[in-house]
Amino acid sequence: MGFPQVPSPRRSAEDDADQALPFAIGLDDASPERVAAVAAVLVNTWQADSGRFAAAAAVCRRRQGEGDEDVWGETANLLDRALRIVHDAGADNDDDARVRLLGQLFPDPGPFRWDTARRRDPVWWLRRLAALRVRAVHLPAGAPAGFQRLVLRRGLLVVGQVDFQVCQGCRRGYLRKISVDGAAKGYGIGTRAVLKLYRRYPGLTWYTTTQYDTAGTFWQKVARRTDGAFTENHDGACEHMKIDRRA
Repeated sequence: MGFPQVPSPRRSAEDDADQALPFAIGLDDASPERVAAVAAVLVNTWQADSGRFAAAAAVCRRRQGEGDEDVWGETANLLDRALRIVHDAGADNDDDARVRLLGQLFPDPGPFRWDTARRRDPVWWLRRLAALRVRAVHLPAGAPAGFQRLVLRRGLLVVGQVDFQVCQGCRRGYLRKISVDGAAKGYGIGTRAVLKLYRRYPGLTWYTTTQYDTAGTFWQKVARRTDGAFTENHDGACEHMKIDRRA
């Protein structure tokens, strides 16, 4: 069985570093299990190409050394983690091992479907009502088209966040990451946060970063509610969004 070929022309290490950055955002205080899961997604996205991981990690460390954001160091660490996954599987220079690794990481993914019977449980409705009280605290960008965040709070408790960028000149929105704590999932918190962005910035074309395969039903729901598409595209960031990272 052959290994999928890397598309030509090959992306530069600088571009790869830009692509890897959103994966690392928010991982500084994440659990080891979450870091491992994100690294696995990155391995799958780059088709276990060890050369790309090594080259992009070197770019991230150079940018960190030049005094750029600390997140470049976190991105380099994530790339190192992904590289270890490839190395431990013996997939550095073995096409068959790469195919096996990619198959093991995501054996047969499919959209996640919640158990509809849960709505018969009164506890579910109590938690649903609690979820309706979640408010979004907006942390604005420090530069035009820069990173912004919605922090999702229920009282003093943070239950999730949405990281995004908006470029009004290009009429483009880029939703880089959305996360909701496990106990708060399934009650519409993430959907309402995305719809809030959609209403706040009308007329934009929205893109997302590479998503977990099991998130399919979430984005289908968002598309139905907005009559638009949050297209998965890890090149969705325009040049204005990248300026602060290449300064």
